[in-house]
Amino acid sequence: MNSAHLHCQAADFYDTDKAIRKFILEHPSVLEECDLYCEDFVYTPTWVHLQSRPTRSGKRMFKP
Repeated sequence: MNSAHLHCQAADFYDTDKAIRKFILEHPSVLEECDLYCEDFVYTPTWVHLQSRPTRSGKRMFKP
């Protein structure tokens, strides 16, 4: 399995009130500043997936 979680390169954060999501949307540069990548919120309705492993596309917001 090639999951970023299994390599300690990703974490999911419980976010039912969408506070983390709101912060990221209001401050998108934080992903680049922290060298993080975030799974598109369409695919994570109650959590936020952040990872340090770069995506194939290189985009900070990515589709799984």
